[in-house]
Amino acid sequence: MTFGVVVAVVVGALGGHMVRRLVPPLLALRERTLPFTAPWLEAAGAVAFGILAGRFGAEPGGWPLYAFTLLLLAVCATDYLVKLIPDLLTLGGVAAGVAASTLVPDRLVEPLSHRWLVGLLGLSVDADLLLSGLVLSLSGAALGFLVLDAIRRVFGLLLGLEPMGLGDARLAAAIGAFLGPQGVVFAVGLAFLLGVVHGIVMQRVTGLPHAPFGPPLAAAAWLVAVVAEPLLAVLAAGQAMVLRLPLWLLAGGYVLLLAVAVGLILRLRRRAAHYEAIIEDDYQRLEERLEPVDDKGDDVDTGRS
Repeated sequence: MTFGVVVAVVVGALGGHMVRRLVPPLLALRERTLPFTAPWLEAAGAVAFGILAGRFGAEPGGWPLYAFTLLLLAVCATDYLVKLIPDLLTLGGVAAGVAASTLVPDRLVEPLSHRWLVGLLGLSVDADLLLSGLVLSLSGAALGFLVLDAIRRVFGLLLGLEPMGLGDARLAAAIGAFLGPQGVVFAVGLAFLLGVVHGIVMQRVTGLPHAPFGPPLAAAAWLVAVVAEPLLAVLAAGQAMVLRLPLWLLAGGYVLLLAVAVGLILRLRRRAAHYEAIIEDDYQRLEERLEPVDDKGDDVDTGRS
């Protein structure tokens, strides 16, 4: 392990601890002791910073990824604690992402096919690098919000209950500001795959029929930021394997998946009122941990997450 990686691990652990200390005042918790019994924020920060240092070394333009990591850790901490994501993290994340992408545009322009997208807009990456970073960041933020908000509304109509909060859509905007339009679409798609596993685990642990979506969305965004190209290669290889299957088997698989999805939606609609009552009761208990709006001057509730 090189000295730079060791330093990054230590800094990441300190960053995770800083996030832990900032969570109580950020959420205006009635109880201001440090949340969580296990130091998972410190451990996650150390591992994430170590991976970043090992993958990108001491590249001068790498600092946005470290800032992005701390933002995502804070999102996970608040969403796990009270199932809320404060505006300071989401809207502040949009501002930070736009600033970082404009100051260090190479980090945003080069991955995926963003250089091609910039060309479609009539810009030259070489001549208009800073402007390219700004345009990609703003378009990524707008697309991230619109995509996840549309999904939120459609699933709300299908399921008969609110599947996620506006805070998640704003988080997608912050992710888009850091990752650009293609990056945020990739992250949202991956987040739903991770969310299925995360939801099953959380249901087993808590016994509740709902789980915060912020952590799987944050995990997907971090993976796209760090290993987007290898992930795309794996997905392309998997897609090629699937397309080589016999047509009857491929069609049957799609029909089965569609039937499972429709059956799950119908089951959730039938039990929507029951689930909504459980969710309302859970949020009422969580809100009792927060100071009243009149006491703290503003409301951190950005919509259920």
